[in-house]
Amino acid sequence: MTFDPKKYSIKYAIIYTIFIAAILFVPLIVYTKLMLNINEAKTEMELKKNGYKIIFQMDEFNPKKNKIFYYPRFKTFKSGLYDKNFKPIFTLIDFDLKNFSLGYHKQGNKRYYIIKLPDEIYFGAKYLVVSTNYNPWSIYEMFFIIAIGIFIILFIFSYII
Repeated sequence: MTFDPKKYSIKYAIIYTIFIAAILFVPLIVYTKLMLNINEAKTEMELKKNGYKIIFQMDEFNPKKNKIFYYPRFKTFKSGLYDKNFKPIFTLIDFDLKNFSLGYHKQGNKRYYIIKLPDEIYFGAKYLVVSTNYNPWSIYEMFFIIAIGIFIILFIFSYII
């Protein structure tokens, strides 16, 4: 059996790459989880902010001046007014809500925020629900690009050494 330096260097480059990549992937995974949590918090704040924008527009409505209220619509958010039994009074939301408690909720790739309204002020509605589609794929895409980059760079350096 002859010693083949090329096979030897590839074998140990792979072993070294896997070992160092495992060490480097731990902070990358922690970073990705933190980014996902930050993205969730950002989504919650945007839903809440848009909910209060709708409430502000309903507050500004004067039935003596204008006979028709044009419900606000957003490109990335949908909302709806619900009565005390969570029956829709007016809604643009295109899915069934599973959780009816106040605050932020996750339902598959949907996120929604429920705000309690004062009694009988806003067209008989008791709750305002604001929802959006949640898409974390840009964070996962960044994770995979960085992971592949780390693995390729480590392998090249390991093979050269």
